[in-house]
Amino acid sequence: MSGDRYKIDNQESVYFLTLTVVGCSDVFTRIEYQEVMVKSLAWC
Repeated sequence: MSGDRYKIDNQESVYFLTLTVVGCSDVFTRIEYQEVMVKSLAWC
């Protein structure tokens, strides 16, 4: 998938982006990954 597939034409508009995880990794099974996720959510 190339970066030129989707273009933002109007810089003044609001855009939404949805991501899909394919082949989910072990994000929630390793402590170091859990800590990164928790810190990221706490920051938000």
